[in-house]
Amino acid sequence: MASAVLDAEEDPVPRPEGRDGHRLPAADEADGLRVLEERAVRRPVQARAEEDEGPPLDLHAAHDGPTRPPRRAALASRGALEFSCGLNCSYEGEAFNGGDGCATRVRGITRLLRADGSELANDEWQLAPQRRIVVGEAFLYGDRCFSLNDVNNMGSDRTEVVWDAASCN
Repeated sequence: MASAVLDAEEDPVPRPEGRDGHRLPAADEADGLRVLEERAVRRPVQARAEEDEGPPLDLHAAHDGPTRPPRRAALASRGALEFSCGLNCSYEGEAFNGGDGCATRVRGITRLLRADGSELANDEWQLAPQRRIVVGEAFLYGDRCFSLNDVNNMGSDRTEVVWDAASCN
């Protein structure tokens, strides 16, 4: 650590002296400020060396305090698929954003599974690319056709949803 000594007797601003030999306060100090020249003492001043300093402070940071993790969407299908069948079957499912972020370019694949878990058929789907799914939003997906035979022989279904992260602003 480096140290410096300030001499309390040195006054960088020359001031007139009163009858007792003491300097008079400047005009702007006369109101409310006491001059403590009689008690002036020499005190060392400590300066911090660079190696004692922590990391530099980013004065342009957009926040104070700890950083918050980025917001993330969490989209998942829920409930059962609904089918509308003629010779072929169209379907509709519901998914929900249970995260704290938003999503765009939402797409997925819906699989019809046999009772043993093997895949019977699949269909890829996507929402309009500019559509934004916000926090807490439920949305419908699917519109393609499965064969009536596949729907009649399925044991269960599974839908996987993927998306791109998006700003919620």
